[in-house]
Amino acid sequence: MSDKKAQQDLDFENFTQARLNKNYGGSSSSDTATKERLKDVNKKLPSWNLEPPYDFIK
Repeated sequence: MSDKKAQQDLDFENFTQARLNKNYGGSSSSDTATKERLKDVNKKLPSWNLEPPYDFIK
């Protein structure tokens, strides 16, 4: 029974990885393209993206 479960887990992981690669480019995208996209995203975020500064709360 555990062999069947292990095979199901492996199939699910492969299926999930294939969908991620299809939807998001996966590992086929170059490292520089990924860095460029990250820079673009960071430009759009405020400098206090995770927690607002203390004077903002006052």
